[in-house]
Amino acid sequence: MVVKREWAIEVLETLPEQCSLPEILETLEVQHKILVGRQQIRNGEGISHEKAKERLEKWLPEKSSGPLSA
Repeated sequence: MVVKREWAIEVLETLPEQCSLPEILETLEVQHKILVGRQQIRNGEGISHEKAKERLEKWLPEKSSGPLSA
């Protein structure tokens, strides 16, 4: 996915005047991942909530009293 310069500028304008380069890069990366994820959902490439829970349960240690156990 090609991101336009204008989008990056809009994201940068949401940051405080005094922020570090790592903060800038992290913000751009997170916002880009959100943008890509939304596009994937629009394209029908998303997965159901139940499927996401199944995948997470494989990665996490045995069930605990956390939010996935509900």
